[in-house]
Amino acid sequence: MTHTMRQRLILATLLVLLTVSLSSNWIIFSQAKQFYTELRATRLDPQGLRAYPPHGQGITESDKITVVFFGDSRAAQWPTPNNAPHFQFINRGIGAQTSTQVRQRLEAHVNPLNADIVIVQVGINDLTSIPLFPSSKAYIINIVKENISWIVEQTAVSSNNQPPPTIILTTIFPVGKIPLIRQPFWSSDIEEAILEVNQHIATLADDTVIVMDSYTLLADGNGRLADEYAHDELHLSSAGYTLLNKNIGHILEERAINQK
Repeated sequence: MTHTMRQRLILATLLVLLTVSLSSNWIIFSQAKQFYTELRATRLDPQGLRAYPPHGQGITESDKITVVFFGDSRAAQWPTPNNAPHFQFINRGIGAQTSTQVRQRLEAHVNPLNADIVIVQVGINDLTSIPLFPSSKAYIINIVKENISWIVEQTAVSSNNQPPPTIILTTIFPVGKIPLIRQPFWSSDIEEAILEVNQHIATLADDTVIVMDSYTLLADGNGRLADEYAHDELHLSSAGYTLLNKNIGHILEERAINQK
């Protein structure tokens, strides 16, 4: 190799390293900005009450069965099921919220809607904080259990002379492949905690609470979110929601028949 060729190779290598470094720094900056923005927004509106209009706005057709999606981003991103003419769907999910935040806005965002069915998915944002506070693992898990139980109990209470709604309580979705940039803030404790909370969720089933095991539906053979259902490590692709809506469709059809 000539001296000129060696210099060109060194220069090309340096350019590649510089490009990789700039790209990595940009990704880190973008994520830091996102987290900072979410933090400031939470300080301005801790429960996210301003995310949706007050006083039950959202109901448009009183003759239809009202279904409300409630929870964190996994609920917020849940698309309306197809071929459900007897139902109207209202979404009250908010991204990045913990189970405590979701609990604190139940009265404002769900109760005024007098829903016939409430679909609840919540808890992952609490559990992903465990690696940051490892000594608080048991406390975090217990808080999630308590909040989910409270949400179920309070949602099931009849209000405004209406019968209590049917609650479809989904187990916490599995997590997918963890990207390199997130691995320093991850641990197997998160997946263990998901399984523990899901075991608790299974015990909450009764006459008005239907537990849908979304974890089992979405997981691959290793207990991770199957690739075909994953948008990223925490969120579902359209195929994932299609699968969930297919299973929820059977429950909705039964409710529609009973309403006739």
